[in-house]
Amino acid sequence: TCNTSRCPNPQKCFVGKARRSIAKADLLVVNHHMLFSDMAIKREMGDFTALAVLPAYRRVIFDEAHSIEDSATEYLGISATLIGSLATLGRFQRMEYQRERGLFPTLRARLMKDCPMLRVDEYDQILKLTDEQLVPALRELRAQLKDAFQAIRELTAINCGQIGRDIKWRLTAEVLRAPAVRAVHNEFVLPAVQSARDFIRLGERLLRELQKIPPAPDADEPPIATEIFQLSGYLGRVERIANALAECTSEELLPNTVRWVEIDSHAENTVRVARCPLEVGKPLSEWLYENLKTLVMTSATLAVEGQFRYLFSRLGLDLTDMGRIEAVSLDTPFDFEKQALLAITTDVPNPTDDAFREDSIECLRAALEISRGHAFVLFTSFSSLEHAYRRLANELRAKGITPLQQGEAARTQLLERFRTNPSSVLFATDSFWEGVDVAGEALQCVILPKLPFRVPTEPILEARAEAIEAGGGNAFMEYSVPQAVIKFRQGFGRLIRRRTDRGVVLILDRRVLTRRYGRAFLNSLPAIRVVRGPKRGVFLALTEFFNPSTEE
Repeated sequence: TCNTSRCPNPQKCFVGKARRSIAKADLLVVNHHMLFSDMAIKREMGDFTALAVLPAYRRVIFDEAHSIEDSATEYLGISATLIGSLATLGRFQRMEYQRERGLFPTLRARLMKDCPMLRVDEYDQILKLTDEQLVPALRELRAQLKDAFQAIRELTAINCGQIGRDIKWRLTAEVLRAPAVRAVHNEFVLPAVQSARDFIRLGERLLRELQKIPPAPDADEPPIATEIFQLSGYLGRVERIANALAECTSEELLPNTVRWVEIDSHAENTVRVARCPLEVGKPLSEWLYENLKTLVMTSATLAVEGQFRYLFSRLGLDLTDMGRIEAVSLDTPFDFEKQALLAITTDVPNPTDDAFREDSIECLRAALEISRGHAFVLFTSFSSLEHAYRRLANELRAKGITPLQQGEAARTQLLERFRTNPSSVLFATDSFWEGVDVAGEALQCVILPKLPFRVPTEPILEARAEAIEAGGGNAFMEYSVPQAVIKFRQGFGRLIRRRTDRGVVLILDRRVLTRRYGRAFLNSLPAIRVVRGPKRGVFLALTEFFNPSTEE
């Protein structure tokens, strides 16, 4: 809600200082989320050169470009959460340490203290509008939003057929026609949306009254210019929440979009409604590529089997003039054949078999004892991670190996503990598959219990797969496999970070050898020595690798 050029204290404002510094810079380092947030605002404004989150730019270098689709998807859609909605309402008025805080209490004080040109009757009129209409409307809106989000949460819990912490329920056209969904929409969502719009109308009346306040004789603008700007910004946030909520359970499903609800079975207030585009390639092509002079995408994992077809199709590069594009795949600087070993067990049951979980625990126990820790175990779900940690943590401690579990501390703290205690093992999932750099002796073994296929019922993946199939394609081979290969290469890449590193990547998922698609995973790796076979032979090879003297 920064007032930018109309800020009453431009020299003191830290946001203004930061923006002036950014505007003068030749090079900006930002994350993907900030860039796509900026792009979404500029797209909404219809002006790519406008000042939004960032100033105008004509050249972009994307690092870790394999994650562009996920980042762009988030910012080209809409969403609302219960916690975020209540926080927005708290901006207007809230109780904090038994005192009223927020915009309304601030306005009352500022009108009394800093508006000498405001007549008493005008002051009374504004106070009456705020205290007798807006504050009760705010109270009503807070209650209505809670009821609407909780009704959506209960509906999701009953109908989604899932269990766990991170539950996502896709709202298809068929689901949206269901009587229970229509009932929640009519009885809870619409009243909350109407309550939000009633509150916005009252807020706009207050805004007009505040804008009428004349400035002091020696000033150019009202003394409450900041509060006026904040009020406008907060009302805009309420409107976006209302729009997202109204669309969530609406029976009308826009083309090229997917809608879903997210809940957490362990946290009642965690409810999110969301809508995003099925494909981001077209808006990226129209709103990013065509407005840039230069665009560079770089990552260790852009290619699948040495080809860029998947990347081009997902990011809309195939919609751009191919004469403008140059794609280069560079060889690894590391000698994997000398520095590393890829080990694959062939007698562990398939991950779809009930026996896989317990057999994989036995393999983890054996491998971690051989490596004496120094290991990442990268899972594809929190439930698998937590099960393995519970089963092995005490045994590992008894053997002098320190177990670390993702979630028990911040990511940076876990990595620091891992680096400073070489005889440790980190049980981790999604965020540790990439962007983690642990060089040297600390990390000598990366274990991948399963190939990293994303959950096929995740709303965005399911909808995109359906769209590919409807177009005559093979969603599994064209979308799921390339996506998993890129993630697999990211996990593999955690091991060798320097020319002096050495270590083992152990795969417990035999599908990489037995299924036709497995070739895509192995063909996407650099040349490396491979040991494959029953557990007995694989663990003997690991023992020889970590204890070279045993070969004599």
